[in-house]
Amino acid sequence: MKTNKNIISICIITLVLTLNLIIAFSPLSGYSQQTPLNLYPGEQKQITINVYPAPEEGSVSVEATILEGMNIASITDSSKVYDASIGNPGIVHVNVKIPSNTPIGTEYIVRTRFVNKNPKPSSGTVSFAVESVNIFKVVVVEKPPVTEETPATETPQGNNLIWWVIGIIVVVAIIYFIIKRKK
Repeated sequence: MKTNKNIISICIITLVLTLNLIIAFSPLSGYSQQTPLNLYPGEQKQITINVYPAPEEGSVSVEATILEGMNIASITDSSKVYDASIGNPGIVHVNVKIPSNTPIGTEYIVRTRFVNKNPKPSSGTVSFAVESVNIFKVVVVEKPPVTEETPATETPQGNNLIWWVIGIIVVVAIIYFIIKRKK
C-alpha cells in the first residue's frame, strides 16, 4: 500500500514538472469584479482592455470576443484581432452603455475572451490553445446631482493695485517727513 502511494506521488510530481505552463499574454483593464465600473442609467463609457504579451513570448496576436454582458458591452474596433508586443500592448476598445430604464443597484458582468491566433508550437506532443479571460463588473448607480458652477468672485485687480500704490506713497511721505524734521 505504501509503495502504491509513493508511485502515485512520484507520478504526480513528474507530471507537474514536465507540464509546460505558459501564459502567453495577459488582458488587463482598470476595472474588475473588486473595482467595478459605476455607471448611471442612460450613461455610456468607452473603456480599454490592454493585452500584454509574456516576455518570453515576445509578440502575440489575439482575437477578442465578448462572452457575457453583450446586452450592455460591445467591442468598437473594426478588427477583433489585436497584435501586441513588448512595450506595445494591443488595445481593445469596449463601449459600455446602460439602458436608461435600468434600476439602480443592477449589476452586470462583462466577460471578454482572448484567444491566441498564432500559438507557438510546443516542444511536447500535446498542443494547447492559449486563451485568457478578462472579467469586470458594472454597477448601476444613481446619477450624481448636477451642480451649477458659480463663477468665483474675484477681487478686482485694479482695487488691489490702488491700495498698494496708496500704501507706498504713504510710507514714502512718512519717511520724507521724518528725514525733513531731522535736518
